[in-house]
Amino acid sequence: MHTNSLLRLVKSIILSKIAYGLVIYSKASKTVFKKVDNILNTSIRASLRAFRTTPVKNLKAEGGFDPLRIHANKLKYRLSHKIFCSKSSLLHKN
Repeated sequence: MHTNSLLRLVKSIILSKIAYGLVIYSKASKTVFKKVDNILNTSIRASLRAFRTTPVKNLKAEGGFDPLRIHANKLKYRLSHKIFCSKSSLLHKN
C-alpha cells in the first residue's frame, strides 16, 4: 500500500479508537499513557516504513500527527466548548 493510504488508515482507525478514551487516558498515570502512545507510534512507524531508531517527534511530524497530549487537550477543549454552548446542557437549566 502507499504511505498516504496507510497514514489515512492509522488516522481513521487507530487514532479514532485512541481518541475515544483519550480524555480518560490523559488523566491516567504516565506509564498507562505511554502504553497508549506507543501503540500510535508503532503504527505510524510501520506506515512510514521508518527505522526503529527514528525519533518519535520526527515520525509524528512526517505523518502529520500532533503529540498525543496536545491531541488530548484539543479534544477536551472541543468537548467543553460543545457542552458549554449546548442549550440542553445542565449549565442552562433553570
